[in-house]
Amino acid sequence: MDGMLTGLWLGDDKAIYHVRHHLGKMWWIGLSADSPLGADEFHPGVRFANVFCGRVVGDLVIGEWADTPRGGMPQNGVINAVVASDSEFRAVSEVGGFGGKSWRRAEMPARIDVTRRAAAFARAEWRRGRVYAETAVVQGVVVTEPSARDGDVVLSVRADPALSRLPDVPADLVERPLRCRIPGLTGSAFLPGWKQRDGNSVLFSNGQPVNGDVVVAPDGSVRILGRRIAPGTDVRLSGFLSGRRGEIDERAEEQVDDAAVLLGPVYSIDIVEPVSRGTLTGTWAGDDHGTYYLRQVGQTLWWMGLSHDQGRSFGNVFCGAVVRGGDGVEVIGDLVDVPLGARRDASRLTLVSTDNTVLTSTDGSAKRWKKLSDNAK
Repeated sequence: MDGMLTGLWLGDDKAIYHVRHHLGKMWWIGLSADSPLGADEFHPGVRFANVFCGRVVGDLVIGEWADTPRGGMPQNGVINAVVASDSEFRAVSEVGGFGGKSWRRAEMPARIDVTRRAAAFARAEWRRGRVYAETAVVQGVVVTEPSARDGDVVLSVRADPALSRLPDVPADLVERPLRCRIPGLTGSAFLPGWKQRDGNSVLFSNGQPVNGDVVVAPDGSVRILGRRIAPGTDVRLSGFLSGRRGEIDERAEEQVDDAAVLLGPVYSIDIVEPVSRGTLTGTWAGDDHGTYYLRQVGQTLWWMGLSHDQGRSFGNVFCGAVVRGGDGVEVIGDLVDVPLGARRDASRLTLVSTDNTVLTSTDGSAKRWKKLSDNAK
C-alpha cells in the first residue's frame, strides 16, 4: 500500500515533485517550475523533467534518477536521502549533478480552468458552436501550407482516426481536414501561445517551448524553431477541440457555411519523424494518446508518461532493464503512477521492440508505443 511519502513535494530547486511511496519504493516525477508550485504555468517541466526510483529502508531512501528528453537537461545519477519527518526529506549524498538537496511537503495548487478560457478563444471562431474536448489529440498529415493570420499560425491536418483522440466528433467531420490554429497570444497567461514564454508557450517537438521563434519567410512559408512544416509532413498536435455544423439561411433555405472542426488553441505540436537509433531515447506516443518521454541510460530504460490532458488523468514512471537479443530488445521493469494525475496503478511490464521505433507489451493487452522523434540532447 502507499506509504507516508506519497504526495506533492517542493524541492529547494523550486521544482515540483510528484512522489509515490509504494511497496517499499519511492517513485517521482520532478518538473521544473518558474512560478510557485507551477500554479501560473500551463506546461511545467520545460526546463527539466526528471524521474526517480529508490528503495525506502527505514528512514533512508537509496535510488537512481534520470532526466527525460523533455526539458534541457541530459543528466542522470544516484541520490541517497534521509527522511527527517513525514513532511521533509533531504539528500545526504548525490552523484550526477542533481540540483535539489531538500524537499518539503506541499499542497496542490488550484487547477487552472482551461475549459473556460479555451472556450472563450474558440468562440471567436464560431458564431455558434460546441466544445468536443478540452484536450484532443490529432495525428495525421499536413494538407495545406501553414500561414500566418493576425499573429496566429493556421494549418489544416487530415487526421488518422486510429492515432487521434477526437471524442464525440461525427465521422463525416473527421473525414475532412481539421483546421488547426496555433495562437500567438491567447489573452490569458495560462493558455499557451507561441509568443508566450516557457511554461505558457506552445510546445514544439520534444517538449520545447516555442518562445516566440516563429518566422514567416518571404514566400509565405512558416518556420517554427527553424523547422518548416510543409504539406505532407506527419504531425501530432494536442489542443482544444470545437466545431459546428453548417448553418442554414432560413430565408433562402440553403446551407451557407460548411461544417468544420477547429483544433485551437493548439497546446503542443510534434513533427513525427521516428529514426531507429541504437537506443530507445526519444519522444513517444502511446495508444492511450499519452506522451512518453523515454531515456535509455546504458542498459536501463526510464520514462515519464503524461496523459493527453497534461497529466491530469495519469502521470507515470517506468524503470526497466534493456536486454538485447537477435530479434531486437526486451525491456522488463516496473510502471508506477504518481500523484500527478488521478490514476494510482502499478504493474510489472515487459516490452519488446524489433527496430527501436515501436514498443509492444507482452502481457496480453497488446499496448503499443510508437516513437514520434529522436531527441539528441
